[in-house]
This record gives sequence, structure tokens and C-alpha cells, in this order.
Amino acid sequence: MPHSWYWRSPHWTREEAYFFQFQWHEELFKQLLAKNGMRPFEGSESPGYCFGKPGWFAPPSAAGYKSWRCDSSTDCWLFREAKTKELFLYVCQL
Repeated sequence: MPHSWYWRSPHWTREEAYFFQFQWHEELFKQLLAKNGMRPFEGSESPGYCFGKPGWFAPPSAAGYKSWRCDSSTDCWLFREAKTKELFLYVCQL
């Protein structure tokens, strides 16, 4: 995993946020989609990051990436870079 950033609150409820970057791995990609109920996202909306987005985290814009979102109350996004297929996962549960 090239980069990661993780935060978890000491609060008794589960509050966490993370940014992960993964090199392309087809099985990981399929599992992320299936286990998180992710669906393709075609809109122009971008995440409202609950923490400052790390400089290495993509995308600076939606151009050049495919996007998926979770079908849950958790703010959950997966981006796949078009050329390298690198995966960028963002999740925020507050």
C-alpha cells in the first residue's frame, strides 16, 4: 500500500476516517465494491472530506477517475485512476 492515513476517535461510538491508496489488484477491487455495497457514481459531486485530504490522495478533480459510492449513511468513496488503475478509498463515519 503506497499511502494511508487513519483516524479513530476514543469515543464509545465508532467514529473513524481514513484515506487509503492501493496499487491495482482486481480481487481487492471486487471485494471493496461488494462488501461495501458500492455503486458507480456519475455525478459531479465530490466528497465533503471530514478531515483535510492528504496531498497524495486523489482525485484533485473527477477527470481521469472512475468513482463509486457506498449505499449507506457512511461517507464512503472509491476512485480508480483511469491509466494506472490505482485505487483511492475514502471513508468517514462520525
